[in-house]
Amino acid sequence: MPVAAAAGTRVTGSDRCCCGVCPRNSGGNSTTGLHVCQLGCLQTDGVWLHGASLVYSAPTSGGKTLVAEMLMLRAVHVPKKKALFILPFVSVVLEKVAHLETVWAPVEVRVRGYHGPHGGPAPDASVDVAVCTMEKANQLVLRLMEEDRLSELGVVVIDELHMVGDKGRGYLLEMLLSQLRFAHIDRLQLVGLSATLPNLDQICRWLDARVYISDFRPVPLVEYVKLSNALYDAQMQLVRSLPPPPPDDADSLLLLCSEVTSQGHSVLVFCATKKACESCCLSVAKALAKSAGAAPAPAVQPTAADDADAGSRQQQQLVAERRALLLEELRRCPAGVCAVLEQSLPRGVAYHHAGLTDDEREIVERGYRSGSIDVLMATSTLAAGVNLPARRVIFRSPFVGKELLTPSSYRQMAGRAGRAGLDSHGESILIAPRDKRKLASALLAAPPLPVFRCLAARLRGPAPPLLEAGASRAVPTAHCRARSLA
Repeated sequence: MPVAAAAGTRVTGSDRCCCGVCPRNSGGNSTTGLHVCQLGCLQTDGVWLHGASLVYSAPTSGGKTLVAEMLMLRAVHVPKKKALFILPFVSVVLEKVAHLETVWAPVEVRVRGYHGPHGGPAPDASVDVAVCTMEKANQLVLRLMEEDRLSELGVVVIDELHMVGDKGRGYLLEMLLSQLRFAHIDRLQLVGLSATLPNLDQICRWLDARVYISDFRPVPLVEYVKLSNALYDAQMQLVRSLPPPPPDDADSLLLLCSEVTSQGHSVLVFCATKKACESCCLSVAKALAKSAGAAPAPAVQPTAADDADAGSRQQQQLVAERRALLLEELRRCPAGVCAVLEQSLPRGVAYHHAGLTDDEREIVERGYRSGSIDVLMATSTLAAGVNLPARRVIFRSPFVGKELLTPSSYRQMAGRAGRAGLDSHGESILIAPRDKRKLASALLAAPPLPVFRCLAARLRGPAPPLLEAGASRAVPTAHCRARSLA
């Protein structure tokens, strides 16, 4: 089983990426070179030269996506085939389409997004790479099968492959991959990416894939647990004590956020529910407003320190103006701006959950990426959603709703801290009650849970619409899949 080479070493060329197709872009970090683990993955037996299927397991921000993008480029330019890139959520599809259209414009790779009613029934001659949700991917593959065009596919990339075990949607991936696996398409390459797949051998036997495992993370991640007024490391050794919190900040959340935002970095705060997101957003914004109101008035006569701070004040004014523009955009949305964001956004605080409309979500995400929003409260769905990294990730609770965080979910969420090219390091802080010390320690130390089959259980109960639609072709392969993971 291949293992990544030494961390940190990079392999670079002169003016072109090592795929031989994609030009280097000195303005970004996606095509400036490869870490040794990425190169080692591409050199795994038959993956690059012969299109062998691959499962690539590496931590969040470990460079998996770049490897997948290079394999898609290879399929599009060498055997002149199409690529299918499957992502878990519409928001991620939209983000990835925008990214690939920009990066691949110089090599004239045509990208189209497929989600809901958008994109069309199946990729036509004008599409090289189809980026789609799991639901849409099933529809596209069924249509290609009906039109006897499945051989047009050269590579299918599945991001977040661990979602094959998701109780609600895992059967979609299971059915899709089973069909592709046993369709006997000449040289179809399946590429699965995940940071949280412990039973890799089992998955690779099913997909007939090579496996590449790397524990390399370009940006170090340091994990902490907060109990009462103290921070502990992953081994539950005391790191430092915190000052007693004020009555309106019992969890010291404002302190933990301000430590990072005062240095110009951002914070993601994961909350257990949508309601908790909004209440936390409002309380932090009010606390920031209170602390700003308590600041000393400027001196009557300017001092040298005042002159030195002039640039900082100008920057603060620019940020305030950008926040005002974001707020005005929200006011122009059909539903108007909600009362929480009306109060919190001027303080650089916002929330992000499924209750936002598409327009509201886009405005909040843009504000966070631009630095106008410093602190973002979110539910756990953001961890597998859009790419919104932070210097520090804070868990308000070890629970999602009423359920305990799973090790896989925890790692996905903590992995948002310290993304490559954006931070020198990342930090995650899990806030837990004192009586949950053992639970918090176990969560940080626990390996991800194995992925179990979903489709076999679906076949024993009422069939979902997509499964019924493809039953004539999918059921035999579904039983093969069920036996392979038994």
